[in-house]
Amino acid sequence: MEEALDVLNYIGIVSFTVSGVAKGIQKGFDVFGAIFLGVVTALGGGVMRDLIAGVIPPTAFRYEAFAGISLLAGLVAFWTLPPQLTGRRSFLYADALGLAVFSALGADVAFSRGLGPLGVPFAAMITGCGGGIMRDLLAGDVPVVMHREVYATLGLLGGFAYYALGVAGVNRALDAAAVTALVFALRALAIERGWSLPRRAPAKRFSRGPPGAGAWRGGARGRPATPAPSR
Repeated sequence: MEEALDVLNYIGIVSFTVSGVAKGIQKGFDVFGAIFLGVVTALGGGVMRDLIAGVIPPTAFRYEAFAGISLLAGLVAFWTLPPQLTGRRSFLYADALGLAVFSALGADVAFSRGLGPLGVPFAAMITGCGGGIMRDLLAGDVPVVMHREVYATLGLLGGFAYYALGVAGVNRALDAAAVTALVFALRALAIERGWSLPRRAPAKRFSRGPPGAGAWRGGARGRPATPAPSR
């Protein structure tokens, strides 16, 4: 069972590393910058989860194989990814696989440490989304989780699904595999069909209009300027 979870973990590390490197190549980063972005993407969510769950030092610092796999995957990706695979679509699918795997593994860690029906989904979301949020911020972008197709909600959904299956007595490895498949399938559908959460239209900006058409020219309190006396 532990071996199956380790395999899932390595799949997630490689997927998120590739997504980070692809983002770095898109942004014109050099080899260090792109690989650093990939490593942060791969390990950042797990570090955030461990800090919240009280796992000190975080797993990524205690098991150096995780960082080693990420570095190796980053080097290979930087030098071998063809240009057509560094575009947005390929990046989104690599990111989707990382989201799915780490949502499942985050839920597994939280459930095994006794977190409840709210803590497990929250840990799943943080683990699945944390690295991607760091990646996008470091790359100077608004995080995908804030404005693209359905994303963080799927991490929460995966956490709820893991908790329900865990309470029902499903094997941990099977539970994690099922959640991974569920989250990835839904994320892929969201990408293909453009599913997103409801948004509100922003307020329209105040238009000053042409000069002399009632525009306010006063001070900070918003009073109109007093006209100068005529001579």
